Amino acid sequence: MSFSTDLTTIAGNTIILTGKSNYQRWTWSVEGTARMGLFWSAYDGTNTPADTTAAQQEACTQREMKALGLIMKTVDSNIALEIQSMPDATDSVLDAKNNTTTTTKRRPNTKEIWDHLKSRYQKVDPVSSLYDYRQLLRAVLIDDGTLEAQLNQLIQIRSRCALNGLKLEDHQFAAIILISLPETYSHIADSLLATSKIEDLTVEGVQAKILETEVRRKGETDPAANMIRNAGRSSTPKKKGPKGACYNCGKVGHWANRCPTKKSNDSPAAASPSKKDLGQDVKAWGKKNKPVTGVGTVAVNNVEVTSPEFESTIFFYDRADITAEP
Repeated sequence: MSFSTDLTTIAGNTIILTGKSNYQRWTWSVEGTARMGLFWSAYDGTNTPADTTAAQQEACTQREMKALGLIMKTVDSNIALEIQSMPDATDSVLDAKNNTTTTTKRRPNTKEIWDHLKSRYQKVDPVSSLYDYRQLLRAVLIDDGTLEAQLNQLIQIRSRCALNGLKLEDHQFAAIILISLPETYSHIADSLLATSKIEDLTVEGVQAKILETEVRRKGETDPAANMIRNAGRSSTPKKKGPKGACYNCGKVGHWANRCPTKKSNDSPAAASPSKKDLGQDVKAWGKKNKPVTGVGTVAVNNVEVTSPEFESTIFFYDRADITAEP
């Protein structure tokens, strides 16, 4: 597809200028198309050939024709008639040798038509501009995950102020954004101003810093991201297994008191009481490994029995001693 075909398609989708009500939207649409087509210079008055060669002259003429054609194709019939009725422009050329001036007439070029439409249809509303300016100064951004959309609204308000004569320098608007940030983002101003002056601030730099911080914080609070970040981590420490071989059977992988061979060899009559039974029958009333001499009283099945006189080391266990791993 050729560029001329692309331009025709784009121009067909451009807003049609009907008057003051849609002039601003029309200018944005035309400017976007002209910049994409590399002929915006015809609108801002910088469409001059790079040198005096025929190729450069021809390129300059092509840009002028495309820009003028885009205007005529995107205005309604009344405005097109108004453009056609514009008086001829006059060019004056001074002949230094003869000290004479030659005057020639021509049709208005793209820049002159563009300026004419601006003077006729651009609305200037001082009251609205003051209201917009107050909105900028009183803006307070909210940390609710939509900072990018809020920043875009501030940029639109700044554009409206500029259209009505209240223009803000880039560093001034950047400072307004920093002032309007929520408390949770106040560190951004400290970080930027620690290494630069207010005059060095740019809207792009401030906006990038804010959005970078917002994206990072969203990642930190995202459950899915936390699951990926914590993958492979164990929430509880693994229980240590026995080291070495079992003292009963010589095999590894279990404690001696849990040895399956020992259980199969023990007779029912010689079976030791379970930990549960021991925990129920033995009362914790003494200290572990304390030598005792004399007559003791032991509770067996909740019945106190007097033991004979003895001199020995008696072991008293509480429930924690019985249930703990060896």
